[in-house]
Amino acid sequence: MKAREYRKKGRKNMSRRMTEDFSQTPGKLAEGDPGGALEKMPAGDSGEVPESELVQPKLNIESSVTKVSSGEFRRSRLSQNDGEGSGEELEGGSGEEFGAGPGRGRGGNPGEDDEAGEPRKAAEVRRRVSLERRTKETYIKVKLDLDGRGEAEVRTGIGFFDHMLTAWSRFAGIDLQLEAEGDLEVDPHHTIEDCGIVLAQALRAALSDKRGLERFGEALLPMDESLVQVALDISNRPYLVWDVNCPSAAVGGFPTEMAEEFFRALVQAGLTLHIRLLSGKNSHHILEAVFKGVGRVLRQAVRKSSEDAGVFSTKGVL
Repeated sequence: MKAREYRKKGRKNMSRRMTEDFSQTPGKLAEGDPGGALEKMPAGDSGEVPESELVQPKLNIESSVTKVSSGEFRRSRLSQNDGEGSGEELEGGSGEEFGAGPGRGRGGNPGEDDEAGEPRKAAEVRRRVSLERRTKETYIKVKLDLDGRGEAEVRTGIGFFDHMLTAWSRFAGIDLQLEAEGDLEVDPHHTIEDCGIVLAQALRAALSDKRGLERFGEALLPMDESLVQVALDISNRPYLVWDVNCPSAAVGGFPTEMAEEFFRALVQAGLTLHIRLLSGKNSHHILEAVFKGVGRVLRQAVRKSSEDAGVFSTKGVL
């Protein structure tokens, strides 16, 4: 009985002291910091509350992504083997603050959804590449964004080729800026082939280690009387199967035989590409169906899968 009365008396004393102490610290409470008042509470002979139960620890949470400037960011890349930082840094940006909200290529808060209702990753890196190549025959500059909107600015000096690359970019959903200066006084061969070489280099760099890619794409694409079948595998094994015959030797200053040379250069990005003409009589329609079809399958293949824990291969690497 004495112990019970002693505990009751202790609780009453503690309640009285807490009331008095709170009334003496209005500034602390007005600032929303009752913890400061609790820390000042004197301990009695009984009913003493340990300090560890009164003071809440402050959490120091650091983001793995740090804003640099103008929407650029750097993020340490973790080793695939042991999870330790390798010191390597990635740079990129979308023109907006990283993590500012929903949108492609930007990381938001983990667990939130983007505008399409898909779970947003904590830190997505836009797959952008800029490069240039100079030879005695051509000078080519390329900017490529795999996670773009299909917007293109192309200037090669060959009107029909510009039209085809713009269609390819649009159907691939790739933002493309390409400028080419070539020895067109000789013929368009070097310019067309070298554009394929530079685009292949840009694609290979943008695809990086190919983790989480859908990898495959296929399309059956009509263009009026023409019908083209295209299949793609981002296999890291360059291979082209070209089964297309155009009735005309050239379209708008573009030699139709150069379409095969362009795609033979493009597959050096590590693509296995099959292109087959099923029907067609108009060379313009045939080539336009080809470029749009290749763009269509590339869009499918470079898409990030919902289960992107690794590389889509039985070998584990590509």
